[in-house]
Amino acid sequence: ENIKQYNLRSNIDVQVTKYLKVGLNLAGRIDDDHFPYNSANQINSHIFLYQPNWQPYWPGTKDLQPLRGSENIINWVSDNAGYQTQKINTFQSTGYINWEVPWVKGLSIEGSGSYDPNSTFVKTFEKPDYVYYQDAATGTLTRGRSGMQTDQATLDDRITLGSLLYLTTKIHYERKFGRSSIKALLGYEQTSTYSNFDEAYRSNFPSTVIPQIFAGSSDPTQQSNNGSAAQGARQNEFGRLNYDYAGKYLAEFTMRRDGSPNFSADKRWGYFPSASAGWRLSEEPFMKKYNFIDELKIRASYGIMGNDLVNSFQYLTTYGYGNNYVIGGSDVTGLAQTGVPNPNITWETAKTWNAGLDATLWKGLLGITFDYFQTRRSDILTTAASVVPGYTGLTLPDENIGIVDNKGFELILTHTNNQHKFQYSFSGNIAYSRN
Repeated sequence: ENIKQYNLRSNIDVQVTKYLKVGLNLAGRIDDDHFPYNSANQINSHIFLYQPNWQPYWPGTKDLQPLRGSENIINWVSDNAGYQTQKINTFQSTGYINWEVPWVKGLSIEGSGSYDPNSTFVKTFEKPDYVYYQDAATGTLTRGRSGMQTDQATLDDRITLGSLLYLTTKIHYERKFGRSSIKALLGYEQTSTYSNFDEAYRSNFPSTVIPQIFAGSSDPTQQSNNGSAAQGARQNEFGRLNYDYAGKYLAEFTMRRDGSPNFSADKRWGYFPSASAGWRLSEEPFMKKYNFIDELKIRASYGIMGNDLVNSFQYLTTYGYGNNYVIGGSDVTGLAQTGVPNPNITWETAKTWNAGLDATLWKGLLGITFDYFQTRRSDILTTAASVVPGYTGLTLPDENIGIVDNKGFELILTHTNNQHKFQYSFSGNIAYSRN
């Protein structure tokens, strides 16, 4: 009864015309949870050292005994020592459209958009809890404070609001001309995220009847609040072109243009192309005389990938609060520089070249996959081995200063026998790489 969840889901697909399809997918969830103030780990570690002959109540009464640390586990697994409530609202929505252009064979356009808001409200209310102490001389039980919890109630309220907006569109083209097949894709996607966090705290509640912030102490030293906000955005443009001739000659080219919020406007965009080609020799007429070859293909590829996993806004001069000053007898909030900017920070890149072979022989009795690769990671994002004096309060930014070369190979051998009632397969691999 302390954990409640409500779910809603709806999927709507409409075939508007022969060539046009639209849809809307909705999903929502509400979580309403109630827990004791102490966490499961705290409760488990506390009760772990309980003696097996301990009783939670004084014999013949409903009065709690002081056990380990003058506490009682009944207080910890109930609301006696406080509680935490969580109310989580999550909503997901996606609308999409798919249009097959009737006057251009093989051409289709699809697009979708998602908006996902969410909210989380957490209330943590710690209360003083009580046990009964026995007078050694008279045996009288007297209600008193337990040994570990707070003497006066405290309340912490936290609320988080967030949203995700995702938009994408793709253009597909697929045609076959004689023995040639072409597939093409152009796409665009954009993501925006927002979040806000607020927290309020008060202690020394005169009563536990009203667990609301306003009912706490009016003493400024018994109050605190906090808040923050964050946002992010990304844009990506991408394309892919595939060519296949008679299932023998295969080629693919891809291109991505990615925009990162972690870099300045003139360093924000990264370009990451890749290309691959394959030749299925087993489909060539001159290979047919080698009837023990089921499949034989050689392939090669080259591509560039990017990495932007660093802290945001390192290209800007950053400032932080915390160094207060007394001016004219008043406490004034101070603002100080916290980081050294690096306006030249940009994408880390990895250039990889690969060549390989795939073969299946004697109806699967022997399978071979071999790859040789070389990778160079350049402009690696890392902090320079310089030292900034501590009295400056500054931290150094990441820089594009690292280079790592890696090369190696991998060989996979398989054996599969499906020619009898008893079927089996084995595989093994060996790999080697060196930086």
